[in-house]
Amino acid sequence: MAVAEMKASAQTCAMCKTRLNDEKHLDHIVPLAMGGTHTKANVRVVCKPCNLGRPKDGRDVTWQTELWQVA
Repeated sequence: MAVAEMKASAQTCAMCKTRLNDEKHLDHIVPLAMGGTHTKANVRVVCKPCNLGRPKDGRDVTWQTELWQVA
């Protein structure tokens, strides 16, 4: 499944589990600025508040992330 398809099919935020509305954000788990890649393994679909609330340096990464969900 391509990244665009992940975003289109996601129903809940991968971080807070709330139902997603029209403002789905593609979140890079390891930020691009910190060497992360724009690949399926490094992205997840999240809500706007979760994405905008993440630190830009990726210090919140736990390495046990749930990449995406389809309800």
